[in-house]
Amino acid sequence: MPQEITTAKVATQKYDGAQTVTAVPTLAEDREIVIHTTGVVTESGNDGQLISGQKALKVQDHSIVALSTSTPLYRDLAIGDKGDDVRAFNDELSRLGYGAVQGSPLFTTRTIQAWKKLETAIGNTSDSVFHLSDMLWIPENTVKIKTWNASLGTTIESESSIATISGGITKITIKNGKADSVDRSIVIFGVTGTIPAGQTEINDADFCGRVAQTDDFKGLDKDSLAQGFDAQLSLKQSINVLRVPAGAVFGIHEENGHSVGCIVSLAGAKKAKTIHVVVVAGELGVSLIQPQSSNLDTVHNVRLGSSLNSARCV
Repeated sequence: MPQEITTAKVATQKYDGAQTVTAVPTLAEDREIVIHTTGVVTESGNDGQLISGQKALKVQDHSIVALSTSTPLYRDLAIGDKGDDVRAFNDELSRLGYGAVQGSPLFTTRTIQAWKKLETAIGNTSDSVFHLSDMLWIPENTVKIKTWNASLGTTIESESSIATISGGITKITIKNGKADSVDRSIVIFGVTGTIPAGQTEINDADFCGRVAQTDDFKGLDKDSLAQGFDAQLSLKQSINVLRVPAGAVFGIHEENGHSVGCIVSLAGAKKAKTIHVVVVAGELGVSLIQPQSSNLDTVHNVRLGSSLNSARCV
């Protein structure tokens, strides 16, 4: 008759928690895009999207550029003006490669030179003033148009809505996710972000915005977005864990959002020690654990089966 196995050796391994999960986005309400000029639309092609730094349309043969700035632009600007809107204007002109001073809250000769270069690129001439009427403000570098109200030959009025765009992502949640005690990396459509310790969602505006700009995201319909999409989740830094038979862990229960339990470490026939552990992950017939109060290198063997009958995890 086969003899019962009551002990097993313990192995140590690296664990990065890599797994594929379902990520579900929370979307903001649709937004209206407002134009600041009046006239007849003489060119209206934009391929269903607005891109910062590119021509959005022409009104009476004058090009209107789309611009995405962290602070919405709300006034005409000239040399000597300053403020958060000027800083945002300089930042975007710098990002687009036109040579404005990034981070500067001042409208300088460098600012107007950069603006003139952009105006020339879209077919306009420019004086030494930024006119609000020459621009459409958009909330992201690229936005997808849902409705467009400026077809060729249409007469548009200043301060009217000429387009509706889909609301951006405000946060992304791991479906049925479980928080971890350490930061984790998440990769969605090639974009990498961080889910903070203790969280199952990410609301970092930059990460959410970059995900929203991917072609993969833009290609999803409303039903697909509601169901969620694949994401790759892993620990920011791999950790050392003990690999033990699943039956070596007993008294498993939930505590502060984690599965915890106990093992009996066996250093010799009379040197058994009960150790509290966190169950990091489970595989077929195996548990990956971390001791809560002992070093990994002090655990070499664990008890199994009937040898645990009198063990208590308290």
